Amino acid sequence: MKKIMIGLTILSLLIWNTSSVLAANSTPADPISQLIELPASSYNKQEADSMISRIKQFQPNILARLVQNGVKIRLITGKLTDEPEYRQLKGVTPRGWEGTGKTWDDIPGVGGKPVILRIGYSDSGHEHGSLNLELHETSHAIDINVFNNISQGTGFTQLFKKEAKLLFPANAYMDSYSEEYFAESSCMFVYSLETRNKIKRVAPLTYAFFARLYGLPPSPPVHFTDLIDTYWAYDTIYKAVNEGYLSGYEDGSFKPDKEITRAEFLKMVTVALGFKPRQPMNNEFWYAPYLELGAKEFILRDQNIKNPKWNDPIKRKEMAEICVQALKLNEGMDAMQTAMNKGILQGTDKGFEPNRTSTRAQSVTIIERTLALQSAGTLTK
Repeated sequence: MKKIMIGLTILSLLIWNTSSVLAANSTPADPISQLIELPASSYNKQEADSMISRIKQFQPNILARLVQNGVKIRLITGKLTDEPEYRQLKGVTPRGWEGTGKTWDDIPGVGGKPVILRIGYSDSGHEHGSLNLELHETSHAIDINVFNNISQGTGFTQLFKKEAKLLFPANAYMDSYSEEYFAESSCMFVYSLETRNKIKRVAPLTYAFFARLYGLPPSPPVHFTDLIDTYWAYDTIYKAVNEGYLSGYEDGSFKPDKEITRAEFLKMVTVALGFKPRQPMNNEFWYAPYLELGAKEFILRDQNIKNPKWNDPIKRKEMAEICVQALKLNEGMDAMQTAMNKGILQGTDKGFEPNRTSTRAQSVTIIERTLALQSAGTLTK
């Protein structure tokens, strides 16, 4: 542990010096316009614009350094191996893809010089396992061209060895290569508040590393106009907000006593547990990606997936079923009884009340107890 802290101290100094150099360099007025190369032939403009918007989530000075180092980000519609810089990879099996029958001809992106990104392949499962293709591959380019392969340095490799298996417990590829861990954790840090806060919760050293590396200012404190500090769930609500799976309303309120719907609760559970929904498509309900994810991860049972009333208030027995399914608990009894036995739900003065609806504040408490059970294996009632 002492060696890790010494390494991180040295790494912090290196990051501070590098950040100072970045700040000293002039930033082009619009680095994105100098970075992006679009296809000459027809392409899906909406999808390309979405990819560019996500790349713009990196700090402008970081993107400016890519420009200064001659990096281009090329969006394509065909195969990566059709590009002149990567034709030599035709028929070659990428590292980590051995035994899959896949070659570089199938891979939709690479973080080289230039960065190549295939339009329409952003989300996980489109011939890649990253949270987001463009953020992952651009992170590789940042590692190599802006920070001189910082992922290979002693400080980062020490935190990689300590936290990679925590952040990616079932991903041998991310756990085996520090440069892949850098790229994917960088991707998560930039992608959304929810994914950033997952890093903060699960891999705090990695979170601190990227907060320093990218020079992000601390988040402003959240204050809800209708939540007083004597409210029974005050601390739990703010904890959930800081973890990134819960937010208030645009008018600054939280509405703790408002009933929560089935769709809202499902979203909170999936995000809190660290699952990665795809981006919603046009002309579909906002919660469609969470239904799809709930089915994929067996959080929802078949009969629940077909429920047409996802905007109706959720019942306690339905909350119990989702939480029990999410934690893969099976005690040979119904979900409500299991949730009560495990301390996820507690009875009221009228008993179990399985058909009673719940408020936003109550739902947060249930999810926090689910997270505690996931982490510790047991709950203290």
